[in-house]
Amino acid sequence: MRLRTLLPLMVVAIAACQTEIYPEAPTVPARTTTGATPEPGGTATKPEPGFEGGQVVASGQGWLEFAPLESANNSGRVFFAFFPYDSQLRTAGPSSSVTGTAVMTDSTGAKETKALQFYADTSSTPVTYCWPTLVSKRTYTIHATLKVDGETYEGDFTYQAK
Repeated sequence: MRLRTLLPLMVVAIAACQTEIYPEAPTVPARTTTGATPEPGGTATKPEPGFEGGQVVASGQGWLEFAPLESANNSGRVFFAFFPYDSQLRTAGPSSSVTGTAVMTDSTGAKETKALQFYADTSSTPVTYCWPTLVSKRTYTIHATLKVDGETYEGDFTYQAK
């Protein structure tokens, strides 16, 4: 009998121990740039960022794009999206094996490491993302490392929180 009365309290205690309840996968907005936006089969020598505030860095034989985006389906919350491109500007496909981490360091030196999630819904562009726990009005340095089907992509990016 006593276990029945403790069960609801145990559920609350377990939930309180969670550092963050992970929101559902974000809806990625449409790319906003024109010109040499990364597209499969493209010929650009270096892709242009496809999103406002995005950055692209060379990584191995390809590129890694970073974009701070607002999620339409999670109350406008900002998420960090990463798009790896190989030398032919192909991105990860829905059946790709993708793992990675993002290490975020703010201007005060506080560090946060997040495992990157890979979401490959067939109706949209596959996205590798994380939900950062950000404090506003700080500058963040992000070091992302992704492994896509055995190929490693790495890059350093900056983000100014609003």
